[in-house]
Amino acid sequence: MDLLINLIDSPGHVDFSSEVTAALRVTDGAVVVVDCVEKVCVQTETVLRQALNERIKPILMMNKIDRPFIELKRSTEEMYQDFKQVIESVNVIITQNCDEVVGDIQVDPIKGSVVFGSGYQQWAFTLETFAELWAPKFKQEVQKMKEKLWGEWRFDKKGKKWTTQETDDEGNRLTRSFCEFILDPIARVIKFCLEDKIDSLKKFLTTMNVELLPEQWDLKEKKLCKAVLHKWLDCSDALMNCMAVHLPSPRVSQK
Repeated sequence: MDLLINLIDSPGHVDFSSEVTAALRVTDGAVVVVDCVEKVCVQTETVLRQALNERIKPILMMNKIDRPFIELKRSTEEMYQDFKQVIESVNVIITQNCDEVVGDIQVDPIKGSVVFGSGYQQWAFTLETFAELWAPKFKQEVQKMKEKLWGEWRFDKKGKKWTTQETDDEGNRLTRSFCEFILDPIARVIKFCLEDKIDSLKKFLTTMNVELLPEQWDLKEKKLCKAVLHKWLDCSDALMNCMAVHLPSPRVSQK
C-alpha cells in the first residue's frame, strides 16, 4: 500500500512557540525527537504539552544514539538505562497532560511507538527491526520476540532459556537482551569501521545480507560507519513504518 506523508519540521526553540501552535493545528500526529544524551529538556516538555492539549498522538524518536557509541564510550547497559529514563520522562508528561478522549497514547518500544537512531548518520531501528531478525533463530513469533527484547529479559545460553533473572544458575551475570541482541551488534559494526577491520566487517554484513557499493568500501572510519549503518538500518524505513502504524490518518485525527 502506498502512503503519502507530509512532514512539517516545527522549530523547537522557545522563541517560536506561535509557529509550533500553528503547525500543531494542521497535523494529525507528532514525531517527538529527543536527544538521548541531553534527554528531555524544558522546551521539549513545553512543545509536547502543547501537542497533547491539541489531542495529537505522539511517537518518540530517540535521536543521536551514535554519540554514546562513538564519543561517550558508554556501555550498552548504561545506554539502555538512559533510553529507559527518556521514555519514562516522556510518558510522565503524556500521563499528566493527555485528554482521556484520545485514550492510551503512552510511547512503548514493545508496541513499536519508539524509534532509536541517528538523524545525522541516517540510521534507525525499532524493536521490530531486530525481532524480525532474531525470531527465526529462536523459533518465536515476531511479537513474542519483541517482548523479549525490552525490559528485564535475558537469554541464558547454558540453560537455553529466557529469564528475567540477572544471573544464571551458576551465578554468572547475564546480559540484558536489548543490549546483547540489538546494541552489541551495532557496537561491533562501529568498532569494525573505526578500527579498519574490513574483513570482519564484510563477514558480519554477509550474515546480515547487506551489500555496500564498491566505492563505499573506500570510505574510512566515521564515513564508512555512516554508510554501513544507513544501508543496514535505513532511518526512513523505521520512521515511515512507525508513523504509518501508530499515527492516525487525517480522517481519524480530524474528528
